[in-house]
Amino acid sequence: MLFNILPLFLFFVGMIGLWRGKKNIILMIISLEVMLLGISLHYVLLGWGMYGDMKMLIFAIFLLSIGAAESAIGLALAISYYKHSLK
Repeated sequence: MLFNILPLFLFFVGMIGLWRGKKNIILMIISLEVMLLGISLHYVLLGWGMYGDMKMLIFAIFLLSIGAAESAIGLALAISYYKHSLK
């Protein structure tokens, strides 16, 4: 039961970041990344620590790659919007 504390803490920190930074797109993207990191860490600790199963590790890697793609797209949109607003 002790392995649930850190992923739960990361998830709630991400939720608080989403709740507090509604007008800051960069803070929202970082908060979503922290939430995905907490979920992935939970899958890794649950799958590998309790069951010794590789399926959870593969799913966690898949979640992290989706999170990285989401951050790259969000950052590209934010930069594009900033460049467009300067003209």
